[in-house]
Amino acid sequence: MSIVSEYLSLGSAELWVLVGIALLILEILSPVGFYLSFSVAGFLVAIKIFASGGTSFVSNVENVLLFAAIGVGLILPIRALLRNRADKTPDINDY
Repeated sequence: MSIVSEYLSLGSAELWVLVGIALLILEILSPVGFYLSFSVAGFLVAIKIFASGGTSFVSNVENVLLFAAIGVGLILPIRALLRNRADKTPDINDY
């Protein structure tokens, strides 16, 4: 197995960090609040892999499901936080 395929397998924490960074860049380019939840999910899956230290096929499926569940679960809380923050900033048309 080559070094590249070993580092970029679904059980690799480096891959999930790269996914998190890529989604964070997408969020910066399009500030909607949607990619941010999946970026956080990517980083959390990377932390889980670093903590567990092992990979297997079951772990790979578990990582993808965990990424999807965390990403979907964080959409509403992050959108609510961003909406509350946007509501507190003064509008230029209010002056």
